[in-house]
Amino acid sequence: MIGAGGSLVYGWQFGQKHLINWVEAELSDLLNRPVQMSGITGWSWRGLHFGKSQLPPTPGDRDWATVEGVTVSFEPWELLRRRELALGVSLIRPEVYIEQDEQERWLDLVIDEPKRKKRSIKTQLQFIRLQDAQVTLVARSPSDSLNPPVKARISEGIGNFGEIQQKTLVEFDLTGKLVAGGDLKATGTFLSAQNLLKVMLGGKTLAAPESPI
Repeated sequence: MIGAGGSLVYGWQFGQKHLINWVEAELSDLLNRPVQMSGITGWSWRGLHFGKSQLPPTPGDRDWATVEGVTVSFEPWELLRRRELALGVSLIRPEVYIEQDEQERWLDLVIDEPKRKKRSIKTQLQFIRLQDAQVTLVARSPSDSLNPPVKARISEGIGNFGEIQQKTLVEFDLTGKLVAGGDLKATGTFLSAQNLLKVMLGGKTLAAPESPI
């Protein structure tokens, strides 16, 4: 009995580590950025729940994100029928820092079809959902210095991933409040191939020195 119990514990620990490594690899591949996931805190037939995780900065990109928890959802029947896995990612209480770079780009993401090495399962990112997020945006002035940060609390937000002319298109919708005061409502699109970001703001109109966009 002790031997069987030890085998089950070892098997669960091995399987959990394998799942964490797999999710990290898939999300890193899809986002073209390293993703660091913590241990699994729960699971179901349609998803996995992780604890504190992060998208760390890189030598070429100072943007970063940390989250209290991550839920990765999927449809098992599509995996069984078509060998395709559409991932939905929900970020619980994330803290996000985005800094405008020297080329005046806000996002340096290339979210295109990942390079596959004879993988039997096709993985796609379907959506990213934010829950109770804190976002800091830092714009760059014409003199190349950084402006004071603009901070917002996003009560809810979602980015849906699709394709246009075989390139990844992200359509997003954010609702929240500016820390300095005022409501924030933003909708827009991000075309990763051209790094083209289009945003429409509702609620408070940001003044030019304050506006991060």
